[in-house]
Amino acid sequence: MLRRRAFCFLTGVALALCVCLPPQAQGYTTDISAEATESTDSASTDSPFETDGATIDWTAGPAPSDEPAPTDGATIDWTAGPAPSDAPAPTDGATIDWTAGPAPSDEPAPTDGATIDWTAGPAPSDAPAPTDGATIDWTAGPAPSDAPAPTDGATIDWTAGPAPSDAPAPTDGATIDWTAGPAPSDAPAPTDGATIDWTAGPAPSDAPAPTGSDVYTTAQTPAPPEVVTTATNNDGDGIIVDPSKLCDSAPCKNGATCRTTSTYFECTCVPGYNGFLCEIDIDDCATNPCVRGSCIDRVNAYQCVCPAGWSGTNCNTDIDECSSSPCHVNAICSNTPGSFSCACRPGYYGDGYTCIEQMILPTDNGTKLTTYDFNNYTVSYVTIETEAPFIIGSRESTVCKISKDGYLSFSNPPYQLTWPTWYTYLVKPMVFPYWSYRYSFAYPDSAVYYELLESSQHSNTQNWKKVVEIITSFSGGDTYNPLNALIVTWNKMQPYSYYYYYCHYCNYYYKQLGYSWAQYYCKYCDPKQEHISFQAIVTRNESHSFVIFNYGQFEMSEWRWWYYYVAAGFTDGYQKFDRLPFSYYWWRSNYVTDNKVMGNVGKVGRHVRIMADSIPPSDKLKCKKWMDNERKRPPLTTKLSCRTCPRDMRQAVLDWRYWPYEYSCDKKNQNEKGNYKLTMCFRGRFECVQNFTNPPVCPYPWWNWYCNRFMRCQFYAAPRCCYKLKVHWKKDGQLVDYCDAGYSVWTMRWRLRNIMFDRRQSGSLIKSTVQGAGHSMILERTNQNYWWWIKYDEQLRNETYGYDVCRAGKVIGKYKKFRPKCNSRDYTEPAWGFNRGDPHISTIDGITYSFNGLCEYYMIRNSSQSAPMLELQARTGLAKSLNPNVTASATVFIGFALKAGSNNCSISVLLNTSSNDLDVYIDNELLGSVLTYFSEQENSTTIEKYTLKSNDNKSISISESDTGFSVTVDRVLSLLQASVQLDQLRHANEVEGLMGNFNGNKTDDFKLRNGTLFPGNSSERDLFHFGQSWALQSSDVSHFPYPAGKTRADFCNMSFVPVFVEDYKDNLLDLFHNNSELMTSANKTCWNAEQSIYLSCMYDAAQLQSLDAAEEASLAVSQEVSAKAVASNFAPEFNMPTNITVHSSTTFNLTINVTDKDGNPIVLSIQEPSNDTSMWLDGNVLVWQVGINTSAFNLTIVATDSMGAPTSWTPVVLYIDCENGATHSFNYTTGETVVGENFYRAQCSCPSGYQGDRCDVTPCSAQPNPCYNASMCHMYSNGSYYCDSCPDGMVGDGQVCEDTNECLETPGICQEQCTNLVPGYRCNCTTPGFRVSPSNSSLCEDIDECATGDNRCRADQNQTCVNTNGSYTCTCPMAGFKLNALYECQDINECRNPTNPCGGDYICVNDIGSYSCECAQNMIRVNGKCEKVVIRSTDSATTAPIDDSSNTVLIISLVIGGVLLMTVIVSVAIIFGVRTRVPVEGLFDLPSPENE
Repeated sequence: MLRRRAFCFLTGVALALCVCLPPQAQGYTTDISAEATESTDSASTDSPFETDGATIDWTAGPAPSDEPAPTDGATIDWTAGPAPSDAPAPTDGATIDWTAGPAPSDEPAPTDGATIDWTAGPAPSDAPAPTDGATIDWTAGPAPSDAPAPTDGATIDWTAGPAPSDAPAPTDGATIDWTAGPAPSDAPAPTDGATIDWTAGPAPSDAPAPTGSDVYTTAQTPAPPEVVTTATNNDGDGIIVDPSKLCDSAPCKNGATCRTTSTYFECTCVPGYNGFLCEIDIDDCATNPCVRGSCIDRVNAYQCVCPAGWSGTNCNTDIDECSSSPCHVNAICSNTPGSFSCACRPGYYGDGYTCIEQMILPTDNGTKLTTYDFNNYTVSYVTIETEAPFIIGSRESTVCKISKDGYLSFSNPPYQLTWPTWYTYLVKPMVFPYWSYRYSFAYPDSAVYYELLESSQHSNTQNWKKVVEIITSFSGGDTYNPLNALIVTWNKMQPYSYYYYYCHYCNYYYKQLGYSWAQYYCKYCDPKQEHISFQAIVTRNESHSFVIFNYGQFEMSEWRWWYYYVAAGFTDGYQKFDRLPFSYYWWRSNYVTDNKVMGNVGKVGRHVRIMADSIPPSDKLKCKKWMDNERKRPPLTTKLSCRTCPRDMRQAVLDWRYWPYEYSCDKKNQNEKGNYKLTMCFRGRFECVQNFTNPPVCPYPWWNWYCNRFMRCQFYAAPRCCYKLKVHWKKDGQLVDYCDAGYSVWTMRWRLRNIMFDRRQSGSLIKSTVQGAGHSMILERTNQNYWWWIKYDEQLRNETYGYDVCRAGKVIGKYKKFRPKCNSRDYTEPAWGFNRGDPHISTIDGITYSFNGLCEYYMIRNSSQSAPMLELQARTGLAKSLNPNVTASATVFIGFALKAGSNNCSISVLLNTSSNDLDVYIDNELLGSVLTYFSEQENSTTIEKYTLKSNDNKSISISESDTGFSVTVDRVLSLLQASVQLDQLRHANEVEGLMGNFNGNKTDDFKLRNGTLFPGNSSERDLFHFGQSWALQSSDVSHFPYPAGKTRADFCNMSFVPVFVEDYKDNLLDLFHNNSELMTSANKTCWNAEQSIYLSCMYDAAQLQSLDAAEEASLAVSQEVSAKAVASNFAPEFNMPTNITVHSSTTFNLTINVTDKDGNPIVLSIQEPSNDTSMWLDGNVLVWQVGINTSAFNLTIVATDSMGAPTSWTPVVLYIDCENGATHSFNYTTGETVVGENFYRAQCSCPSGYQGDRCDVTPCSAQPNPCYNASMCHMYSNGSYYCDSCPDGMVGDGQVCEDTNECLETPGICQEQCTNLVPGYRCNCTTPGFRVSPSNSSLCEDIDECATGDNRCRADQNQTCVNTNGSYTCTCPMAGFKLNALYECQDINECRNPTNPCGGDYICVNDIGSYSCECAQNMIRVNGKCEKVVIRSTDSATTAPIDDSSNTVLIISLVIGGVLLMTVIVSVAIIFGVRTRVPVEGLFDLPSPENE
C-alpha cells in the first residue's frame, strides 16, 4: 500500500504551509479493500486538528460540511469551489480566499492587515488599492502586468499556472506556492525559512536541495507504484513474484537506493542508516560523544547541547566568556574552564557585575586611630587643630573632635552623646557622615583615619587635588582654592549595638530563662562579618565652606539594614541644618543600601553640601594667611626667646630703650563703678638673632662691633611688652583726663612719666596671651650689603598686623609658635645719668656733684675703639641772674650734641633764648625747632638710626638704635637739663667723661682725661679741675654747629672760675647777696628736696636770683632719683604652682606665697575676676566657693610692693565639673580643648547610662530616652535606672519594645515564610513557581507561567504550554514526538525499543511521529499476512500458470486502491527539517526539557 503523510505548521510570518511526506513502501498487497479502508481512515485520523494560527487547505475538494469555523489568525482556503454558503464571516486578521469565483459583490472593503484574494479572475476594476501589510493574491491567472514586485513578507501565489517568466526571485520569509504545476525550471533555490510547496506534482528533478533545520523532513512525492503480478505457487508454500518489479514501489526507506537481484531486492543505505530496508536510524549518541551536556541524535550526525561555558562539536571547547564583556565596564574579567569571574578594578568595589566607583579618598597619608587612641569606650574623641577655622553654618572653630561613632564635633567641650540625636536637640556645630551607636573595631583593618591638609603645606598632595576636583565640579565655576581640608575616614567599622543586644536577649532570656518570646532574637545573634566604611571631608576657601560625604563598601545583613538607625548631615546648632536622604530613618522600605544612593554630584555614594557661603573675611583667616607667609621665611637656626620686658609699666615708661607703639583705654568694658583698664605696649631694641650663612668680611679691624652687630646679621628680634593699669574713675582724675584727651602714644607716655610716681600702684606686665601679652618681633635683612634693605617700616607693619589679627581671631596660641610670648625674666634696668639746674650732675654710678665750667665738654664718650661710636658733648654758657644788680658767677647747659653708632651725622639741640625754643641741627644744618618743625611732624621724626621725639614743646628725646643710648633734653627757664640712659650689658666699663666711669663703683667716677683719679669725696674745687679735663681740645671733633664767623673758642673760657657753694655753707646770706627774703623762701623749697642736693638747690636760687629755678631743680632731681629707684626696683615674686585643680560645689582654699627681693612690704589683691563674691582673700589665703557650670575666666592675683611695683600670678585653672562618678581628663594643647588660655574644663567620661557635658543628664532625662518612652523610665538611688514593661501588643524589656512577632505567636500564619515587621508581618513564598496570593496574602498560589509568557515553549512548532503546580510543561502537537534539549519537537524512534513492537516476523520501520511494521526479508504481505516469496523463473508461465479470474480481481483492486491513495492524501504530517549527514554544532546552550 502507498501511504502519504503530511504535516501542517505555521511559518515565522504566520502563513500556513503543508508539506507532504514521501510514500512508504509496505511491500506487495493483495488485501485491496482492507488497504483502501485503511487509507480512508488515515486521512481523517492523521489530519491535524485545526488551531488558531494553523493553515487550512483542502485543495482536493470543497471544505467539509463539518469543518469548524476558522478563528482569528487562521488562513482560510477553499480552492476547489466557492466558499460554502454557511461559511462564517471571517474576522479581523483572518486571510480571506474564495478561489473559485470573484469576490461577492457585497464583500466589505478589506481593512488594514486583511489578506485580499480574488482568485477566479483578475482583480476587479473597482478593487480598492491594497494597503500596507495586505496580502496580494490574483490566483486565476498570471500576475497582471502592473502587479507590484512582492516585498519581504508578502505572500506570493500564482495558482493558475507557472510563475511568470518575470517573477522576481522570492526573498527570505516569502511564501512560495506554484500550485498549478511543477516548479518552473528556473525556480530559484529556496532559502532558509522559506516554505516549499509543490502540490501539483513531484519536485522537479533539478529542484535544489532545500536547506534549514533537520528536525523536519522535506516531503517528496514519488511516482505511483507499479502493480506487480502475484500468484501462489502450486505447492502453496509462497508467493511467486517477479524480482524485476520489486523496486518499483520503492521499498527501501530513508532515501536508500533499491536494486533488484535475481532472487529479491537489496537496499543501499545512505550514511546514517542500516537494516534490510535501511529502516534503522543509527543512534550516533550511543557512543556518548559529548564530553559535557546533552546529546541529540541526528541523521548520520549528533548534536551536543553544551552547558553554560562550553562550546564545540563535543562541548570540549571552553567559551571565553570574557570576549563578550559580561562583566561591568569597570571590572576585570578572568576566564576559567567552563566559567569566568569578575573583579572590580582598583578604585571600584562590588561583585564585578556591578562595580561602584570608590568614593572614599585614600588613607595612605592619614593618621591611623584604633580603639587605644580613644580615651573612653562609650564617648571618645581625638582632637584636630587647624589654622584656618572650620566654618559650620554660622559658627567657626579652629578645633575638631573626631568621634569613633561616626561624627565630628566642632564645639569645646564637644557633645557627650551616644545615640544619634534628632537634629532639633543639637545646639552645637556638628558634622555626622554616619552617626550611629557604638561602632567597634572588630577587624584587623578597622580604624579611623584623619588627614589635615593645609594650603601652605599640602597643595601638591593627591587628596588635596581630589578635593579641588570634587568641589570645582560641584560648583561649576572657577577652580576651587581651599585653605584647608580635614579628611576623616571610618574604615570597616562594625555596627556593634544590635549584635550585642540580640545575642544578650537570646542567650539570657531564651536560653537561660526560657522565655519563648526571646527566641526571636536568636536568629540574629551573628555579626556575619558586618562592616561599613564612610568618610567626611570638611573644607573651606575664603568665601565658602563645604562638606563632602563619601560612602564605601557596606556589608550588612538585610534585617540589620532595614532597622539600622543613623544620622547623616550637619548642623551649626543654631540656624542651619541639612541631612542626607537616608538620615534619621528607623526602617527603609527599599533595598538600596545607603552607600548606593545616588548623590547630588551625579555619583553613587557621594554627596556634597554647602555649609556656609559668603563668609566675611575673618581675623582667623587673616592670621592663617600671615602664618603661611611666615612659613616661607628661612627658618631660624636658634630658638627665639623674649625675656627682657621691664617688670612693670612704670619701668617701661622710664626706660627709653622701649618705645610705646600703642595704648588703649578700655572704657567699653568698664565695670559697674566706672573703672576700666589702660593698656600700653612697648617695643624693645632689636638684637641680632641669626647671621647670614656667608657673612661679609669686615673691612676694618676697628669696625668689629659694627660688623658683628649689623653687617653679618640677617635676622633681628625685639621684644614687645604690654602692660595694664587699673584706672579709677574718681581717684585717677589726671589719668581719666589723659584717656579722654586722646593723646598720641608718645605724648601719653610722657605724661604718664610725670604722674607714675604719684600712684600707689604701677601697671603690671600682661602675661596672658588671651588678655594681650606681648610677643617678640622679627625683622629680616634681605640684602647683606645694605642695612636699609631691611624695609624697616614695611616689616614693622607686618609684625603689628600679624599680632593684631591673630589676637583678634583668638588664635594667638598658634601665633606663639612664630613669635614667643615675652616676659621679664632677664630684664636689666638701664643705667642713668643726668644734670639739673646750675649744672648739678649725677654720674651713671650715682655720685652727684656740681660743675660750672665755661666751654664744650664730653659728657659721655667711649673709652674703647672696639666699642661703637658714642659721644655726647655739652656746651655751657654763663648763667643770667633775674636781678640786674647781681652778676651770676655760674654756668648753665645751653646745648647738647650726640653722635653714635654707625650714623654719619650728629644731632645737636641748642637753647634758643630769643624764642624760648629748642633748635635741632643735623650736623651744621638746622632741622627745625621743637615748637614749629616737630609739631608739623606729629612730634616725631627719624634720621638715619636716630629717633627724635618731642611731646610737650619744651623737651626732646633722642634715641640711637645701634648703641641703645638715649638722651632727653628739657628746657627749664633759661637753661637745659639732660638725662641719659645706657644699656648696662653693652656699655659697662666702656664709657668716660663728666658722667663718670660706668662700672657700678662710685669711688672711681672722677677720673681725669689723663687717667688721674680723684676720690669720690673730693671738694668742688678739685672736681672743677676734673671737669675741665674733659673740655674738648683742639684735636677733638666738635659735633656742634657754629654760627657764621664763630669757632669753638668763642664758646670756651678756660680761665673762668665759678663761685663754689662749699665756700658759703656757713654763711649762705652772702651767697644770696644779702637777700634774706629770697634765702628764706629758697630754704623752705630746698629743705623739702633730697637732702643730698640741698646746697645745690640753694646755690641755684642764689646765683639766678630765682626761686623758680630752685623749685625746678629740686623737683627734677627728686624725680630723677625716684626714677632711678623705680628702675632698679624688683617687683615681688610669687612662689606658686603653675596649675590649680578645683572641683565644682566645693570650697577651695589656697595660701599665697610671695616675697620681695628688696624687702619692701607687699599688698595682695584679686585682679580677676573682679567683683566675684564667690572668691576673696583672707590675709594671704585665697578662698573660692567653686560653683557648677562656672564660665571660663583668668584668675589673676596681684602683689604690689611699697614702691608701687606690681607682679601678678595667673595660674592654669583645672576645673572639674563632672558628676555621677564620671572620670575626667585634660588636654593641655593650646587652642584645642582650652576654654580660656588659663582655664581648662575637664572632659568628663560618663558612666553607663549618663551623658551630657557634666554627665549630669540622667538616663531618664536623656534625649533620646533609654526606655521605649520617657514615662516608662525610673531612676534608682544609685544612679541606675529601670524601664517599665512594654505596652500592650509589644514585647521586649522596656528599653526596646518590639511589635508583637506574629510569626512566632501565630504558627502557620503564613503558608510558607513569615517575616516580622514593625508593625505587622509579611508573608513570602520560597517555593519556586509560587507567589503570594493577591486575594489572600497568607497563602501561596501557583504562578501560571503559560499565562504570563514566562516559559520556553516554542510557538513556531505549535507547542502547547501546560501549566503545572509550581512549573509548566511543553507538549508537542502530535503524538510520537518529544522535546529535546533545545526544546524542539523531535520524533520518537519507537523502533529503538529493545522489544520489537512489531513482533518477530516483522521489521519495525520508524515513521515521523509513529512507526510501521514491514515484512521481513523474502516475505511479502498478502491480506495482512506476510507470505514467503517464491521467485518466478522465466518459464514459470508454463510451469505455474496463474488463475485469470484471480489476476483480474487483483488488478482491479490495485487500480482502485491506487486511485484512492492519490485522491485521499493525508493532509497533515510532521516534518522536522532535512536530515544532514554531517555533525551539527550545538545551536543553543539550553538545559534538557523538564518533560520529554
